[in-house]
Amino acid sequence: MGTIVRITHLRPLALSAVLLLGTAPAALALDATDFGSKIVKVWASSASGLTVTLGPATVNGNDVSFAGFTVSAPQAGGDPISNSIKLDFSGVAEQPDGSYTADALTLPDIDTTFDENSSLSVKGIALHHIYVPAGTTPSVVDGSRFFSDASVGPIVIKADGVEAVKLAGINVTNTFKPSQADANLADIASTGATDGLSFDLSGSKDKDSLEQAKALDLVTTTGKMLETVSWTLATGHLNLSELSLAVDKVGKLNFAVDITGYTPQFLETLGKAAEAMGSSATSGNSQAATAMLLASLQSIFLNSASLSFTDSAITNKLLDMGAKQAGTDRPTFVAALVSQIPAQMNEDSQVPVDVIKTTQAAARAYLNDPHSIEVKLAPKTPLGVLGIVAAAMAPTNVAEQIGLKIVVNGKEITPEDAAKETGVAPASSDDSSATPDDSSSDDSSAASDDDSDQTPAASDDQQNDNTGDDSGSDDNSRLNSKHNH
Repeated sequence: MGTIVRITHLRPLALSAVLLLGTAPAALALDATDFGSKIVKVWASSASGLTVTLGPATVNGNDVSFAGFTVSAPQAGGDPISNSIKLDFSGVAEQPDGSYTADALTLPDIDTTFDENSSLSVKGIALHHIYVPAGTTPSVVDGSRFFSDASVGPIVIKADGVEAVKLAGINVTNTFKPSQADANLADIASTGATDGLSFDLSGSKDKDSLEQAKALDLVTTTGKMLETVSWTLATGHLNLSELSLAVDKVGKLNFAVDITGYTPQFLETLGKAAEAMGSSATSGNSQAATAMLLASLQSIFLNSASLSFTDSAITNKLLDMGAKQAGTDRPTFVAALVSQIPAQMNEDSQVPVDVIKTTQAAARAYLNDPHSIEVKLAPKTPLGVLGIVAAAMAPTNVAEQIGLKIVVNGKEITPEDAAKETGVAPASSDDSSATPDDSSSDDSSAASDDDSDQTPAASDDQQNDNTGDDSGSDDNSRLNSKHNH
């Protein structure tokens, strides 16, 4: 015989279930206040001295929006900066440890006009795979792992009705080891690239510039930017292996640097120093702030650095154009350019002669056969940042201390190559230029005497060269003169 269940006995249970289901959404609702407070703490950890306040929050399921934000720097004084930019976080989820993740943070499109003829449009601004730690005092590392991917685009800059600069998009991807949320984060790597970069000068109102662009076939061109960097937190090894801009029909410019000591501890100290520098503007204690800044830099060491350019036929075009405008042939024009290097390098400081000669040899080699040129710093042992500053202030052996090397077309410029150069500019054709600033004040003369006491006696040609700029001699006459090397 079957069992009869009386419904009346289940009424309390049913009522409890209804009450539970009715209160579940409230229990599981996102705490926008807690989420927002943890976000601003992460942002503040990345920008010491800044305070960020988010606007009112709106929660819609797993999405959280903040109506604007305010940024202030109490230590530096000044008024807070407020804006109404809406911050939309989608797919927000609180984790068991109190941290938060979000699928994306999107910002509104930007459309602004500079004047009646120019404007900027930026669309599709988004950060993806957001991570917000649970800690009440986030570290500078937490700011570095706030997002995994970022994208923006298209970007358009219009000038005179023409899309002068256009980008289909910019994409950045960060990878983390062991993982983005791991408390023992060890390494961060980042790569970035542009897509659909183009330039159009056809709308330029500068007729001379437009004519030159036409002569060089550069009215319209395309390009690409790339970035590759890795960071090991424990040792502070930061390797920016590529930060480049390649432009079709022009060439590729690349910067790279490798340093150690760039640890989270250094960043925290640097942040405090920067905050002290900001507060010193109001307190007047700039000396202590400067000392803190210099102390923070003592842990940074340079392993290597490089600035290179790989030509895509632009150098030949420029040399041919320059020679034609100067009314001379190309070899003479190149020789004149090389001969002017000493005067240009010594215009504001006394550069060692060996550095000048090496530069002359590199310029001559590149201009005679333009393919690639690279300036490298490769010290024998890691060189402290403050050591670099000290070397620059006493430049006698600066090239050796910083490991200066110049590579042209894959071949390093040697001391033997440099020895073939003069290291000094040619004497001016105007004899009156031998004595600079005859009409100058007594103070200027005294300054010249002081300089002469501190530098070795120069040859007549050197003296003439050092006064070439003051004599007012015409640069075109230099380009038309022929020099034997």
